Amino acid sequence: MKLTLDNGVTLEGTPEQIYDVAKKLGYESLLEGQWYNSSSKGLLRIKDMETHHIKNALLKMYSEFVQSLYKAISTEDLIKLIIVGPSSKTFLALLKELKERNSKF
Repeated sequence: MKLTLDNGVTLEGTPEQIYDVAKKLGYESLLEGQWYNSSSKGLLRIKDMETHHIKNALLKMYSEFVQSLYKAISTEDLIKLIIVGPSSKTFLALLKELKERNSKF
């Protein structure tokens, strides 16, 4: 996986290695809510993603969220999880980007 910082420096390694180095350099926020780790294309800046890729990423993450609901231990936990919905920074950033591209919202 590769990550190019705003200053042109490129980091290459596993997602964990890149995250650790980015954190030490003060770029931790780049990986939280601004970047999406695509299984087909690697680490991508959300703003640079194609719209269809954002839709696919959201559907994949939402599907994983729904699958996680089957692991809810109690009815109360299930209700809370459904009300809150997917809440990862990446999911919310993808959704925000998609909404901004759609003039109806």
